[in-house]
Amino acid sequence: MKKTALILISLMLFNFSFSPMFSNEKIKDAKFSDLPTLTQDFIKKYFPNKTIAEINIEKGRKAEIEFKDGIELDFGREGFWKEIESEKGIHLTDLQMLPGQMLTSLKDDFGNWKILKVDQEDLLYEVTLINKKKIKIRYDLNGQYLF
Repeated sequence: MKKTALILISLMLFNFSFSPMFSNEKIKDAKFSDLPTLTQDFIKKYFPNKTIAEINIEKGRKAEIEFKDGIELDFGREGFWKEIESEKGIHLTDLQMLPGQMLTSLKDDFGNWKILKVDQEDLLYEVTLINKKKIKIRYDLNGQYLF
């Protein structure tokens, strides 16, 4: 009986001790000053006139910022942006962080399409557009259209 109780107590202590390490708990309604400096600088540079509606930070330091106009930004742990998204559409003026050649391609080749999302992945950008149908297109980090 003592052995069983000891095992149960040990398991409870183990679970209690290590559960925060595996938690995805978020800090809701964080302050702008809680964001990594790199993230703050990015927002100040590319979205200086936007009003922030909400900031959430995961304990792993990933951040989600939502502006009042519906644009949402996701940042990785290092503070670099990973995703820009809006169901209402993203105007090219809100994508000035992208390579110029990519902006030109989006304007010239997809000017009638609504940009829903831009993901920055390891070696490319993936853009989700919608007109009558939804498509995804990819660019390399220099803004060259891939497929």
